[in-house]
Amino acid sequence: GGAAEQHGVFIGQEFVRGGKLCLDQAIVAMEVQRAEQQEAMQQQRVVTDVRFAFYDVLVAQRRDETANQLVDIARDAVATATALLAVKDISEADMMRSRIELQSAQLMLKNAGNRYIGAWIRLIAVAGVSDLQPQPLDGDVEQSMERIDADDVLARLVSESPEMAVALSEVERARRVVARARAEPIGNVDVQGVVQSDNGTGSSNANLQISLPIPWLNSNQGGIRQARAEVIAAERAVERLELDFKRRLAIVYQRYANARNQVVDYSADGGILENSRLTLDLARKGYHDGDLSYLDLITGQRMYFEVNLAYIEALGQLWSATVEIDGMLLKGSLGNGDAAKP
Repeated sequence: GGAAEQHGVFIGQEFVRGGKLCLDQAIVAMEVQRAEQQEAMQQQRVVTDVRFAFYDVLVAQRRDETANQLVDIARDAVATATALLAVKDISEADMMRSRIELQSAQLMLKNAGNRYIGAWIRLIAVAGVSDLQPQPLDGDVEQSMERIDADDVLARLVSESPEMAVALSEVERARRVVARARAEPIGNVDVQGVVQSDNGTGSSNANLQISLPIPWLNSNQGGIRQARAEVIAAERAVERLELDFKRRLAIVYQRYANARNQVVDYSADGGILENSRLTLDLARKGYHDGDLSYLDLITGQRMYFEVNLAYIEALGQLWSATVEIDGMLLKGSLGNGDAAKP
């Protein structure tokens, strides 16, 4: 219709300079690494909690067995007292004392059963196996353990803990952010090309445009300073974490050392457990021989009860501290975000 027609092709491409794309990828890579270490932290919390619960069940199992033994001892004492009362060798008051000791032992057995069931419920919860039924566990709470050295544990925490790995990955990410901020002023090259044909004149033309910004008044000083401040903050966080390791380890290691001392002193040859058993045997013999009173027998029996229960509690404390140390102080897998933090 006589109207001029024009058509053409426009092409544009931006060329990123200064290695900014590689730096962006490096930052994201450190964020991925940090997320992986956070996942490793949570996995370690789960393992620690399952081991906590496992040994809690073992200790409760041992407590229940001991409580049954104590009930048998108290029941034998009542039978002896009944026979002696029949021949007027003891008073009604002594008979009542023996019954009270038996009732106390039976109450102890009931409580031990409750603790055993409670320990199993906790194990089922942390293991995430709802159809698991309480059953005897295969384990020995009295197995010998090598002494743990606090300095070795601290060195392991600093070098192997996923918690430290998270903090170090944050330092490295912050350093890469600094490099990215320094590269920011390096302008990208923008290239544009146009090829155009004019049907009205029968001519064609092409244009090429290249633009390159010059960072004359803006060198991204503010962004660089902020990134450097983040590096310093991340490095300080690593230092604080090392101090926090020392603080937390000191608390757990004190529990470990105290419990270990108790277990060793209780279980050693000629230790508290053995002596309490000998005391009970001597009290029984002395009473039957007429050398000791019934009150002496009850006192020896009560001491034997208390020593055995204290020994079991010490075993529980020892395993609790040992598991927490082996788990690099990470626990609380079922807590919320704040509670799960060590």
